[in-house]
Amino acid sequence: MRKTFELFRLDWRRILKSPIALLLIIALIIIPSLYAWFNIWALWDPYSKTQDLKVAVYSAD
Repeated sequence: MRKTFELFRLDWRRILKSPIALLLIIALIIIPSLYAWFNIWALWDPYSKTQDLKVAVYSAD
């Protein structure tokens, strides 16, 4: 178990030394969160803004 924590710490040291790796990790955390947030916000209440929607009925009988 001790070896696992040492490897974990070594990985984070290497990530923090590389700006590109750090940027990629931050992007992998932020982008899915933003996608979910905007998607939930857009679909939260789709019927609240339909009061001014014009509707036509057509019958070709």
